[in-house]
Parts: sequence; structure tokens; C-alpha cells
Amino acid sequence: MKAKYKDELLNSLHAIYCSAPDNLTAKKSFALGLVHHKEYKDAYPLLKELRDLDPEVHILKAIKEVEMHLLEHSPGGEPIALASAASMGETKFGVTFDSVAGMSQIKEAIRTAIIYPYQHPELFQKYKKAAGGGLLLYGPPGCGKTFIGKALAGEIKAEFIIVSIHEILSKYIGESEKAIHAIFEQARDRAPAVLFFDEIDALGSVRGRTQNKSGIVNQLLTEMDGLNSGNSGMMVIGATNLPWEVDAALRRPGRFDTVMFVEPPDLDARMRIFELNLKDLPCTEDIDMEELARLASGFSCSDIVRVCEIAAEGAFKQAIVAGTTVPLNMALLLEAVSSVLPSTGEWFATINNYIRYSNQGGYYESVQAYMEKKNANK
Repeated sequence: MKAKYKDELLNSLHAIYCSAPDNLTAKKSFALGLVHHKEYKDAYPLLKELRDLDPEVHILKAIKEVEMHLLEHSPGGEPIALASAASMGETKFGVTFDSVAGMSQIKEAIRTAIIYPYQHPELFQKYKKAAGGGLLLYGPPGCGKTFIGKALAGEIKAEFIIVSIHEILSKYIGESEKAIHAIFEQARDRAPAVLFFDEIDALGSVRGRTQNKSGIVNQLLTEMDGLNSGNSGMMVIGATNLPWEVDAALRRPGRFDTVMFVEPPDLDARMRIFELNLKDLPCTEDIDMEELARLASGFSCSDIVRVCEIAAEGAFKQAIVAGTTVPLNMALLLEAVSSVLPSTGEWFATINNYIRYSNQGGYYESVQAYMEKKNANK
């Protein structure tokens, strides 16, 4: 391939991207490389695509840098092909609660606590309620906490900003606190916005247990309280698999004042997840979704996705030997279900100890009720 750029590394990133244009990592590396080497016009369309696919903070910062440069250097001061303000304020995922299988109680609780204040601000002001606030989602890994956050952003037509831990944590004193402040300022500028902190326990861990974390927790508390800037129109969501590691101060009113347990999918939800993951695959008509869902009791969403992947791999191997398409059948899926163990078991075993010995405030009552109901149905 003929070299397009002066920098050798950038040409290598370009070649990798051209060989796999649908690879998210290759696209991200090339786009950020273009920004680093000030190839703004080439970078901008890629960055917009990445914002739609994976709107992490590095991408949003890069877009802001590119837009500022293009506005400064456009003829007559006119913007060059910049995204409209309206499009910047809308989620690009196309995901709403209709896309979420099951979780009816969680969705209704989120509507009451969060969505309705956004949709009817004048009514909620009469009851001294405002749009925004904090929501802490906890539960076993792979049960849809991130997806719920995306769906919430879709319901209120807000920008959804995912914050990864590596974008904040730094070995230099004070840098993590600065990063947290910058991220909150970015969300305030783009309100209405949903700021999603995955693995919030790594940032907001109980103070005193780990060194050099108190400053990070204090900064989170300051930003969520909105002491220096208003947080109106901004929703902060934290997701964690380790709720016992989250500092109690973050769960006080005005911060993560709404705490919800995201349980593994129920029977109907499991059926729906199987249907969604099998709908675009060649399948025989003998597949019994209800039976598969029954056998997958206790499975997380990710576990069910893995079952479908294993079954598809089995059909693919048969197709290679046969030299023609071999559809997935019930036998392959049953074999796949039996080969996958529920990943939620270890999590429930761990939290059961906290329910028994550290539940004085009733923090884990919803988990306890779920476990009691599940045991009663055995």
C-alpha cells in the first residue's frame, strides 16, 4: 500500500485499519493517531463513527479538539462539516427499554425515579424534585448493568458517556482527581447527559482500605454534590459487581441515592435473550426456547450468549465437514447448555456472607428476597 502520511507509525495504523475496517480497536487506534499527528480532516469522520459505537472519554476529547481546530481554520469562520448541537445531545445507540429483555421492576423504578423528572420537569418542580441524580446498579457480572445504562440514555434522549477506569487512575498524585473533574465538566457541557462509571468500586472504594484512594473518593463526592458547578440535567450511573467495596458516603442522598440490584434474567427474559441471539443464525424448527430457558436457570445474559456461541461453533464445524450450511438444532444447543456453568454462583455465595453479617442497614434486602424466592421455587 502506498504511504499516505509522513509518519511511518501512522501509515502502519492506516494499513491495519484498512485490512480490518470493522475492527473497533484498529479504528480507534488509527483515529487517535490521526489526531495526534494533527490530521484533523481525516480523523473527524472516524471519530464521529467511534462516538456512535463506543463514546469513551478519549474519543469525546479528541472530537472536541478536532472541532475547535476546524472551526478556527474554516474559511470565513464557518464550521466545516461539524456535528449539529442537536445530534451531540442525543444517544447514538438506538437502545431503549424496549431493547431490554425482562427487568420490568427495574425499568419501572428507573422511570419513576429518573425518566419522569426529565420528561415532566415542571410537574416535578412542584414536588421539589429535579431531573438528574445518581443511580448505582449492582449485581452479578454479565447481567446487563451497562445495557440498562445505555437504554436509560436512549429513553431520555441524552448523550451517553462511558468512563473507563484506565482513563482516570494515575500513578501521579492529583492527576486522578483532575481527570474526574474534567469528565464531570464535559458531561455538564453536554447536558442532558448520562455519565456511566463502570467498576465504580475501583474509584469509590471504602476509604481507609487502600492507599491514595481517599482523594479520588472525595473528588467524586464533591462533583456529585455539585458544589462548584450545577449538575442539573446530568445523570450519574455507577455499576459494580462488588457493592460492598463502594464507600458508604457515595450512597447518601444527593449522590447514588437510588441503588438497584440487577438480578440474573428470569425465565421470560432468558427466552428473549435466546431468541435475539439465534434469530440471525440458520436454525431448525425443533428448537424449544422455553426448554432452553428453563435449563439455563441462574445463567447471566453473558452465559446465554456463550451458549449460543458454542452451539454455533458446533454447527460451523459440521458445515466445514459437510461442505454446506448446517443449521443449529436443539441437540447442539442442549449440549452447549450442559457445557456452560452459571457464572453467577460465586457472586451469590460471596454476597450471602454480607447478607448474614453486614446487612444492618438493609442494603442487600433485594438480593436476600431474590435468593429466598429462588430457593423456594427449587
